[in-house]
Amino acid sequence: CETVRVFTFSSMLVEVPNLRGLGMVGGIKNSQPHASTMLSAAVVRMMSTAGRPDRVICVTDEQSADGIPQLNGVRGYLVNVAPNRPGLDASGDWTRINGFSERVVDWIRYEEQEQA
Repeated sequence: CETVRVFTFSSMLVEVPNLRGLGMVGGIKNSQPHASTMLSAAVVRMMSTAGRPDRVICVTDEQSADGIPQLNGVRGYLVNVAPNRPGLDASGDWTRINGFSERVVDWIRYEEQEQA
């Protein structure tokens, strides 16, 4: 996608270049020291500096030191890469997807077309 913006979070929020493939992996890995997980602060800061997004897709192990923020009407997908079994929970502010596959984005596209 040409207009996607990619951010990493740990103890701070860092925007990384919108690259493809291994370039994206390297950009994420080298963006900052990865020590803590300030998920709520990162999402709040991202939404205040980057503007209101169409959606937020957060790939995380969900071990947030400061909680998981409310999105106030923005579509949110929380992709938890740490669980030991797959799952889906669409009951809250975030749609929680347990497990990762490159097909997650295809599923999000399909899900949003169904809701339109």
